[in-house]
Amino acid sequence: MGQLGELLQIHSAMQTKGSQDAGSLLSRSTLGNEFKWLMLQVLKLSDMDCSLSLDSVALSYGDELEASGLWKEAVFVFSTMHDEALVEEKIRSAVLSNAADFAHDGVDENSSLVKEYKVPLGLLHEACAIGNKCKGDMWGCAESYVTAGLWKDAHDTICDELGPSVVISEDAVLLARLESIISCFPEEGGIVPNWNQGAGFYAKYLDIMKAAEEHRTVETNDIVFLLENAAQVKTKKTFKQNVASKIVSKQIAELAIDHRDDIPDVPRKIQALAVGENEKVYFESRLHLCEVHLMS
Repeated sequence: MGQLGELLQIHSAMQTKGSQDAGSLLSRSTLGNEFKWLMLQVLKLSDMDCSLSLDSVALSYGDELEASGLWKEAVFVFSTMHDEALVEEKIRSAVLSNAADFAHDGVDENSSLVKEYKVPLGLLHEACAIGNKCKGDMWGCAESYVTAGLWKDAHDTICDELGPSVVISEDAVLLARLESIISCFPEEGGIVPNWNQGAGFYAKYLDIMKAAEEHRTVETNDIVFLLENAAQVKTKKTFKQNVASKIVSKQIAELAIDHRDDIPDVPRKIQALAVGENEKVYFESRLHLCEVHLMS
C-alpha cells in the first residue's frame, strides 16, 4: 500500500472507527515524521483519546529535528506531547544540550522559547550557567546560577573558583562582584548547608581584610569565626585553592596573634590552620616572643 492508500485508510478510520484507531494507524504508517505530526495538528487528533500514539509521533519527529540541529523547533514539537514528565525531560535535555548558545547570546526573556513554548526561564539561565562554565567564564556561570535560583551550584562555584580567585588577586572590582553575588542568597546564606564553611567564610574573611586595610576595627568575634571555620572550608584542593587556603590561613593567624589577649587557646587554633611547616615555625617564633607557646 502506497502513502496515498495509507492516507485514505487513516481518513476512513477517522470517519468510521474514531480517533484512537486513526491515531494508531497514523503512528504505524510509513509516512514521514514531519507529515505525521502535521497531520495530527490539522486533524486535531492531539486533543483526543490516543495520546500514546500521538506522543510517539511527536517524540520521533522532535528527536529528528534535534539531531538536525533544529533544537528550538524540537522543543516546540516536544511540547505537544501529552506525557508531562516526558515533555519536561525532553525539553530540558534539548535546552541543556545547547547551553553554548545561551553562553554566547545570553537569555532573552521575551524569546519564543519563553513566551510561546513556555520553557521555564530558570532552565534557560541554568543552560547559560553551564555554557559559561564550559567556556571558562566562572563569574558568568555563578551569576546565571543565582538568577536560576540554583543556590547549591552557585555556592559550589564560589567555593571552588570565585572565592580563591579574589583571595589571590586582591582585586577590588572582583571583590565587589563577589559581594554582589553573595548578597543574592536568601536567608543570608542559610538556605545552603555549611554556608559558614563556604561562601560565608569567604565573605567574612574578605570583609575583615578590607577593614584591616582601611584601618577599621576588626571584631574579635569575627576572627574567632574564621579560626573555627577555616579548617572546614569547602574546597576541591586544586592548585589555586591550595594557594588561596595558605594565604587565608596566614592572614588569620596574623590576626589571631595580634588579638591573642582576647582569644582563648590561640596556639591550638593556629595549629589547626592549613599552613606549611615553615609557616608553623614562623608563628611559633612569634608566639614565643609573645610568651605564648604552640601546643605540641
